[in-house]
Amino acid sequence: MSLQEWKTKQIEITYNQFVSRMERVLYKLVEDDVNDRGLYLDDEIGDNDYIDGVSAVVEHMTRSLWDSYGDNIDDIISEEIGTDRR
Repeated sequence: MSLQEWKTKQIEITYNQFVSRMERVLYKLVEDDVNDRGLYLDDEIGDNDYIDGVSAVVEHMTRSLWDSYGDNIDDIISEEIGTDRR
């Protein structure tokens, strides 16, 4: 395995851990928000529209948070701690 393949694999592992953690946090929040908005009130038992809708929002938010984290972490550390991360 080349160094680049190893780095890619490590990023994939880190991302999968991030997704797992964020899904646990976001799923309940999104589910509560969807319910508070009165969406899917006529969803029949066994219908997957509700689950698919919540899952799609969670997936999108998780990707957005991952991208945002990668784009902003260095700036935030520099501003809040006053040092550059290497």
